[in-house]
Amino acid sequence: MDMKNLTTRTAMTLAALALGICLCATAQARPAHEQRSDLLMLLNAYEFRVDAKVLRKIGPEVNKLLIEVSGDPGFRPRVRNHALMALSVYPVTQTRRYLESLLLEPSLIGNSTGTLIRRQALRSLGKAFGGEVVVPIANLKDDKNPQIRIAVAHALAETKSERAIPILSAWLPHEKELGVREAVDRALESFYKRGQR
Repeated sequence: MDMKNLTTRTAMTLAALALGICLCATAQARPAHEQRSDLLMLLNAYEFRVDAKVLRKIGPEVNKLLIEVSGDPGFRPRVRNHALMALSVYPVTQTRRYLESLLLEPSLIGNSTGTLIRRQALRSLGKAFGGEVVVPIANLKDDKNPQIRIAVAHALAETKSERAIPILSAWLPHEKELGVREAVDRALESFYKRGQR
């Protein structure tokens, strides 16, 4: 093999590599409207499951789009709920601020859609941020709505943080609502089962 052929082959290989890198970068930098369209198709599925790999494949704007969709009353509550579920795989500051802002949002208090949104915000917050959010979650254990209190118990379990155990233990004997007591008890049980492994 002569030097000219080697140089030509090397140049062609480098050109192909550069083209491949450009194509990959172009694929990842799809326009926001295409990412939004793909995301909405996913969120509208009744069989929706949170899959971080699938969400990442949609594009880099997904976290921002999930926040937009979940906060838009123009979308069906189920779609908004799915968007909140998906935020659990985006443990970034923007997500945490947004989810915490929903917990005491006045427009979400006293209506069924608001209860659905607040419940899922609690669960996603616990799953995404673990022990960091035990206190903000626990602050809602005295909420007037028993459905929110049940979600608090589930969210504390989702944190998988031992910091939640004394909060749940102290809460259980004072909770009057049976459904909430059962949720708190199950949350405590999840910690004890984890500890036995």
